[in-house]
Amino acid sequence: MSMHHVRTLIVALTLCAGVLLSPVVASASTHYDPRFTQLDGIALGDSYSAGVGAGTPTGDCGRTDQSWAEKGFRSKDYMAGSMYLPGVFTQAACGGATISSVAATQLAAITKANDVATITVGGNDVGFASRVVACIVGTCPAKAMGIQPESGSWFELRAKLADLYIQIRSRMEQWGHLYVMTYPVFFGVDTQTCAGFTTEEQAAANAMATKLDDVIANAVADANRRLGGSFELVHLVDWRPNPALRIRNGYTVPVGVPGAGAKFDTFVDRDFGVCNTKGNVPTVSAATWHPTAQGYFRAAGRFFKALRFNQPPAIA
Repeated sequence: MSMHHVRTLIVALTLCAGVLLSPVVASASTHYDPRFTQLDGIALGDSYSAGVGAGTPTGDCGRTDQSWAEKGFRSKDYMAGSMYLPGVFTQAACGGATISSVAATQLAAITKANDVATITVGGNDVGFASRVVACIVGTCPAKAMGIQPESGSWFELRAKLADLYIQIRSRMEQWGHLYVMTYPVFFGVDTQTCAGFTTEEQAAANAMATKLDDVIANAVADANRRLGGSFELVHLVDWRPNPALRIRNGYTVPVGVPGAGAKFDTFVDRDFGVCNTKGNVPTVSAATWHPTAQGYFRAAGRFFKALRFNQPPAIA
């Protein structure tokens, strides 16, 4: 990889560690409609929720108008004929956010008028960005090849996520819905080397994303069990490929790495991963290691599909 690409990556990841700023409100609306003809939404979380990697960033949080939450909430491509009325959309997500910083700085932006909340968070808690940078600038260190959080355990991360989801729900409208997006799988693993990664290093990155997404899915289920009720108000929106493409025990931690020999499931995004041989625009850019505009568009479609299913608009 050229030094230009390395510098571009480091600048992009540095942007994601920006200072947490006050949320940005996109427009005005009236009040909550229990029939869901009008929705007021808020986006929470890290750089993947802020839209980093596509569009022109504003402020230290790197927010753009390309985030999957805003595109899904507002895009005419999804809203056409939906019968939803325009509502407030508040962008409170910030690059570099962790579970604790979301709780400390973003939850205050939630109001009882919010029918919809969205979030992607957890990647910075496991140190995913630092692992990627380490692999780009040299041989992947042991921590990047092992599938463990940078601190704590997966069980602790799962509990913290579930707690956060419950806190978010408690601040929303009584019947408001929270949509939790997973992280994309980076690589197609179709070539021997890709953006400076060997096939084994690509598999490790995909396995790490798969494990993190599995923990997020379990935390969503935990939150719904704890909230009780006759129907679920916290929903998983999975960015990963079709579940049928999961590779059981697809990655084995190599010798010389903590946890050597342990096997982990993994996804491989052969259609839209970085360096895919299908000729498709990847969902993630190898220059920023964040979604491309096409990636955010695909994620927005999955979010809006979940929105229409769980909060169908009233028929006049």
